[in-house]
Amino acid sequence: MSLTSPFLRSVLGLLATVALAGVLTPAFVSAQTAGNLTVYVQVNSPLGGSSLSASDFSISVQGGTIAPTTFQGATTGTNFWIQGPYRVTAAQFSGFVATYSSGCSGLIAPGQQAVCTITETRSSASSGAPVISVTQYYMPKLPNTGVEPVGLAAIALTILVAMSLFSLPYVRKAFAALLG
Repeated sequence: MSLTSPFLRSVLGLLATVALAGVLTPAFVSAQTAGNLTVYVQVNSPLGGSSLSASDFSISVQGGTIAPTTFQGATTGTNFWIQGPYRVTAAQFSGFVATYSSGCSGLIAPGQQAVCTITETRSSASSGAPVISVTQYYMPKLPNTGVEPVGLAAIALTILVAMSLFSLPYVRKAFAALLG
């Protein structure tokens, strides 16, 4: 059978169409029909407290000649044969922020190579580190009363109640005995 045979040409055309549709494994797709995209995922936890690895993150490749594909990230890289415009995204993961290299979106032609690196960085808001909050004013607790006034009006009322108690003779005697 020669290469000019209509049957052979239709079989080769069908194989090329299937390969471009992303149905065949990369072993059947050559650099003549698609480009190579390698996706790397790195986990960066500068504040500690994370035992997550790249495989804990879900990554998607969309566009080009590949059907939308979702896979688990890998530090060693995941290869795709793809042609045309594409975009790589990471699913949101609580407490982490994804940053993308320039190779995570673009246009890839047959024979070209693209490298996408996604870095998942632990955000400081969920780092497990202690949170320090600063109050604008200090509100004293009244000693031995269990009362903590919550505002200037409450402090003024507490002082008035305390002063009125001192007008009673037995309260003054008890207070003098404490001091005396």
